[in-house]
Amino acid sequence: MCLMKKLNSNFLKFLTILILLSYKSFSLDGHLFSPLTANILEPRIGCVFQLTEKKLRLDIGTTVDLFEFDSGEESKTRIGTDFFTLSRLRSEGNMKFPVETADYFFGVNGTTKGKLNGLNYSARLRLAHISSHIVDGLAHDTILNRKPFVYSREFAEITGAINFDEFRCYAGLTYVFSRQPKITNPVIPQIGFDFNYKINQYIKVLAGYDFKLSGFDDVYFGTHSAQAGIEFVTSNEIGILISGYYFNGKSIHGMFYTENDSYYGVGFQVVY
Repeated sequence: MCLMKKLNSNFLKFLTILILLSYKSFSLDGHLFSPLTANILEPRIGCVFQLTEKKLRLDIGTTVDLFEFDSGEESKTRIGTDFFTLSRLRSEGNMKFPVETADYFFGVNGTTKGKLNGLNYSARLRLAHISSHIVDGLAHDTILNRKPFVYSREFAEITGAINFDEFRCYAGLTYVFSRQPKITNPVIPQIGFDFNYKINQYIKVLAGYDFKLSGFDDVYFGTHSAQAGIEFVTSNEIGILISGYYFNGKSIHGMFYTENDSYYGVGFQVVY
């Protein structure tokens, strides 16, 4: 009986904390650190149709700032969370898109934004997990066309940015402290920039470029990704982004991490 009371008490405390965090989140405006435009590992809602082969990428996910701390007159700090999936589908016509592989990402983040020596800065720390899985769209007559294996990474990622009027330049570093397969390299440096220009109240131009060094067996390979498009803003600062995409490097999907992938694409995103 005492144990049940203690469990109920702890549950009520936990529920109260969640309610308070949720209540506070309603007053938060946008994100202190917006998702990087061209970085593949960002939460998005949308899809990309590859122009060079009958494949498409389906992204489903979100990032939410949960709680804000007072960290000074010219700076803010928040804690949030990320949940999203990256799926590769195959187009077979007649609106059929078998799912071949899916990568799952979830974690927590800390973000900050402020001014230092006259420069506007922002930064993000993410602690996250990502895993990759073969899906039945890669099977033929109940036989998988590729042998599945365990692909899993737990990592810390730090990204810092300098924010100008329309530009954001950033650099980051990822350290993978737990990984399968073990041959994947644990350190991933990254640089890039974003461009965000508001034409009027309803139309924006967005663009970005991202470069990473990653690989396996202590060999590194460059990964280039770029995106440019026009966002049509709807109510409550939600928008529809129509974009062109470019990717060249090792596959973003863990099940194919040793394979090269290169394509141009077109697609759309719901920007929130």
